Amino acid sequence: MDIRPGLTGLLAFLSFIQRKGFEYYILHTSPDDLTVCFTLPFHRVEVRFQETQVDWCMFDGDEGMEKNFTALIDLIDLQ
Repeated sequence: MDIRPGLTGLLAFLSFIQRKGFEYYILHTSPDDLTVCFTLPFHRVEVRFQETQVDWCMFDGDEGMEKNFTALIDLIDLQ
């Protein structure tokens, strides 16, 4: 599949991953892009679509849940 930018590219990519049986969600965290998030075994993938470009990243690791809420509050306080 040739992944292209813009809405046409986004819709084609969504059709592609739907045909492959992937569940996904879409994030809109910036006024000029939409990010498609889905998982592969042991990886979380994010594909960002903008009007003129597309990029992606993959996160490895267990991304396990934490129970230390003090550490969470400390991270938030650093911002």
